[in-house]
Amino acid sequence: IVIATDKPTAVTVKSMEPYGRTNRYKFVLSVQGEGLEENTVAVNARITESIKTWVSSKDLMRGHVINMDDCEVRSITTDNDATEYFGQAELVDGLELSKPVKAGEALTRSCLMPPVCAERGDTINIKAVRGTLEVSLMAKAMVTGRKGDKILCMNEQSKRRLSVRLVGPKEGMVD
Repeated sequence: IVIATDKPTAVTVKSMEPYGRTNRYKFVLSVQGEGLEENTVAVNARITESIKTWVSSKDLMRGHVINMDDCEVRSITTDNDATEYFGQAELVDGLELSKPVKAGEALTRSCLMPPVCAERGDTINIKAVRGTLEVSLMAKAMVTGRKGDKILCMNEQSKRRLSVRLVGPKEGMVD
């Protein structure tokens, strides 16, 4: 809406009702001001949510592990589900790109994944904790896994297999 006047003008929303697709509304506005007759105007508009999220500060390739120099927080508008985006308080540092992103593009949950912490054949330092008792051992990863994954490992001395949750590079925990 463009109101061409140098006088103070007030626009008031008289009513709003959804129409058609998601985030689309029909507004009835009252326009009034000094030296103007009150006019009622109907306007169709789309409402989009504005959120603060992490965006790439430069072009990045698939497989790149994000560090804080690669991204910045910006306010963006979106029609998508806001839960797909990382809030400014969430850390993206250390996550790996599953696809290339361009500078200024939002870093979404679908384009970031935990980094690979163990490759098949790697020796993993494993801890098991119960109360005040802590046991550490070394085992061989039988599959490749990412942080948070449960993978199968084998203790090479006893040849026993155990399920291990990866918690860092070549480090795991027995739950």
